[in-house]
Amino acid sequence: HPSIRSHIPQAMGIRESFEGTNTTLMICACNAHLSKTDLYKVAERMHNGMARAIMPAHTSWDGDVTFALSSGTVSADVDTVAHLASLMTTQAIQRAVRAAKELHGCPDASIIH
Repeated sequence: HPSIRSHIPQAMGIRESFEGTNTTLMICACNAHLSKTDLYKVAERMHNGMARAIMPAHTSWDGDVTFALSSGTVSADVDTVAHLASLMTTQAIQRAVRAAKELHGCPDASIIH
């Protein structure tokens, strides 16, 4: 129902504007031998991990970005690396949220029961 949908963001504590408030930077550094195109695929898939951990993710106002780096010493399948990078992205964000402390009036995760 349209009138219910308009109250969902408020009920979830979501503000009307996110402008300039949310940017997440993620880096995957591995020792897999991957091409530049492969590394692009890994970084692209890391956004899936970001979307699993952040709500809302990829708004018009944030600067979410992922980078993938490789030393190129071990043979590896790009899809396996990309999948693991996506999972690790989700886990890293979750750990960061749990470890964060209150700052400038923004509460930490300890308020969630």
